[in-house]
Amino acid sequence: MANTWEVGDVEGTLLESEKLLDKQREKWRNNIIFFLEHAAVLRAAGRFEDSNWHFQTALDLMDERKGDLSGQSQGREKTAKAASEMVAVLSNLNVLPYTGYGYDRIMAHTYIALNYLALGNRELAQVELNRLYATQQYLVSEEYEKQINKDEAKIQRQQRTNEAKLVNAGAKMSVIHSRLSGVRQSFTAAAAYAPYVNPFATYLKALFDGTNGSKENARVMMSKVSEFSENSFVKSDLELLSAGKEIESVTYVIFESNMAPFRSEKLINLVIPIPVEVDVLDVNGYRTGRTRTEIVPFKFSFSWPKLNDKGQPNVSQTVISNGREITTELIADVEAIVAKEFNNLWPGMRNRIVLSVVAKAAASVVTTVAVKKATGSGLLGTLLAAGAGTAVTHFTKGTDSRTWRTLPSNFQVCRIPTPSDRKIKLKGPSGNEGNLQEISLVDGNVNVVYIKQTSPEARMLVHQFKLN
Repeated sequence: MANTWEVGDVEGTLLESEKLLDKQREKWRNNIIFFLEHAAVLRAAGRFEDSNWHFQTALDLMDERKGDLSGQSQGREKTAKAASEMVAVLSNLNVLPYTGYGYDRIMAHTYIALNYLALGNRELAQVELNRLYATQQYLVSEEYEKQINKDEAKIQRQQRTNEAKLVNAGAKMSVIHSRLSGVRQSFTAAAAYAPYVNPFATYLKALFDGTNGSKENARVMMSKVSEFSENSFVKSDLELLSAGKEIESVTYVIFESNMAPFRSEKLINLVIPIPVEVDVLDVNGYRTGRTRTEIVPFKFSFSWPKLNDKGQPNVSQTVISNGREITTELIADVEAIVAKEFNNLWPGMRNRIVLSVVAKAAASVVTTVAVKKATGSGLLGTLLAAGAGTAVTHFTKGTDSRTWRTLPSNFQVCRIPTPSDRKIKLKGPSGNEGNLQEISLVDGNVNVVYIKQTSPEARMLVHQFKLN
């Protein structure tokens, strides 16, 4: 599906995403991600009402899975989640239910609001923008941080339990920790946003409030956007709002470009020699009262999540109005937003993987010690133990690589005085004069031309709406 999406084949992607959703619709571990994907493709196809239904379904499922809403019934979900976590420790982290990331929620609300605007329903767009703002406020609040810390503490408690088993069996934990500590993430992003901040979402609310609501609220929102963006058009709007003036007779061009980073799995095979203290038996199988340290090689195969850049060239959109060329400027780097949350949650992800490895090591070492007690220290016991350890650890490949693939790489904007003939031209990425697309603006005091392009080679998808 990602390939057809990248080349701009919306119809082909729609067929693929619909088939994938049909297969996953009732599978509660994965269905959220497929609802998000299909909703995004429906939006690109101009099916805004269908898109909103799927986005809202994804949000409802996120709330149900997360269990972070007051008064919510969580019994069945908690039981299912606990069972999944037990399986994940000894098998594959993909069995955990996908609950959605903070940026998933923010972008789903953002797209719903944009869909309502495209449908001409500013009343529901305002409701959704308020929900968007409340969601973003919650994500940056101490309460959400407490929930993350609570989950992390639970993982650490489970890890300490398994480490105790290893220590009691005579294994040295320092060897395991030293081998795992060298596995790190290498993805970096340009922008340095605070966790769960999406400047485009805030910008959209600022524009709406500035044209349909309180100019003071709009000024506050636009001021927040300016803290994360060097965008000259944002500064112009902020100056206008700070002076108490109206936003009028202007056309905004929003450019949604390329594809966001995605997760993949990096398979790591480690053979960790674990020192194990065992009793020394005499030739008759009786304990001699002495112990010795034997080095038992355990093979661990596990997958490490890796965040990947699509590697697409950065492009901007040039708008021609009254013979003047204006180029869009970056307002939100989605790659940085995704990377920030990935890095923010990385300690928890890493500890889940370490927990899985340690749990399997505990099972293997306990088996080893049992074999040693029966056979005595020596070659036979070592071989049997190594075989038992390998059998367990080979059962543990797989990590959570689920990602919302149809998100863009970035959002860009520009603003121009609405031309008297209400016509503008869009210049394609190639810059050729023969590649111009003329747009007749809809009637409105403040208009928005919305452009989506999944890659520099893909066709531009354009629609319009008015803010007032």
